[in-house]
Amino acid sequence: MNRMNSSQPRVLPYILIAIAFGLFVAFFAAYHETYGSAVAALAIIPITLGSWYFGVRGGVFTAALSILSYTALRVASGPSFAEIFAMPGTVIGAFALIVVGLVSGRLATLTRERRDAFIRLAHSNELIYSLVQVTTHIEKALNPDEIIQALGKELRKIKLSCVIASYNDSLDTFTIKYVSLDDAHLEKLESSIGFSLIQYSFPLNKLTFQMTKVMPNPATFSNADHELQTIFTPEEAGNILKSLREIGINFTGNLLRLLLLFEEKLLGILWVWGKGVTESDLPAMSIFAKQIGISLERARLFQEVQNLAITDHLTGLHNRRSLFELGKIEFSRAERLNRPISCLMLDLDHFKQINDTYGNPT
Repeated sequence: MNRMNSSQPRVLPYILIAIAFGLFVAFFAAYHETYGSAVAALAIIPITLGSWYFGVRGGVFTAALSILSYTALRVASGPSFAEIFAMPGTVIGAFALIVVGLVSGRLATLTRERRDAFIRLAHSNELIYSLVQVTTHIEKALNPDEIIQALGKELRKIKLSCVIASYNDSLDTFTIKYVSLDDAHLEKLESSIGFSLIQYSFPLNKLTFQMTKVMPNPATFSNADHELQTIFTPEEAGNILKSLREIGINFTGNLLRLLLLFEEKLLGILWVWGKGVTESDLPAMSIFAKQIGISLERARLFQEVQNLAITDHLTGLHNRRSLFELGKIEFSRAERLNRPISCLMLDLDHFKQINDTYGNPT
């Protein structure tokens, strides 16, 4: 924190300190013979500016520079170096300037850290509130695909872009299910890169460390190049970035990679980026990703129960209950559209003999 905050202009602090230091030197040169060494107290102005912009190092540096300038100007007007520092007031004044540089630099650093902490806290609170709203909306979805689509749309509402991939544990592959692009941009992008981005699959080991074979952790990247080159070939990654720039879309801020988990079960990966996303958002976003994982597993179990209720576990065909439900839908549709409806039932002769001879599983 001793260095200039990156959000401040890089040139302005140097200009302000140079002006303040120049005024101090000019006033001291003009009035030190009239008012004595008291004019040296003006050095506190460049010291304070140096401390505010550059912390302790800036304060000490400007203090030392002020002392050297004071000494050079006094030597130029007559007294020798030894005579100047033989005066108790000179030593005390020099010591005081160094202390001012140290103390003001430390106070400036603490002030900036506290201000940044408040800014981060306010940003985190705002982000958490928005994510709670997103979670509330996706809870209404009844199957994993609906949750993924709802998640992408809700994140776009709070100015966050994302890519969502689901995981197939039987194949050890991820499949991209959602990209934060409207249909026109997505179609143009896929046309440029020569393959479909939605339903693009890649193996799990592309996101694991090759030596340790461990699960990838949530991570932050300053740009998307790393992840694109991990998932796609270098040529494909380059084409994607080029095509995105051509349609006026750029990655802004940090890219967060979040695992969608339910307990220890991997369900997918969520990549999120946006102008306000920072590395400090990773803890809050990781908690959000866990909530998404719970929602995905809940939806999967609900869908599984629904399927068990309407299908025969042996054949996978629709059962009697399902046929009646489908019948209601078709009758309602025929009535609404005022069109005829037909129903055809087939029965296999002597099918009981097959069951008796070979058994139900056959």
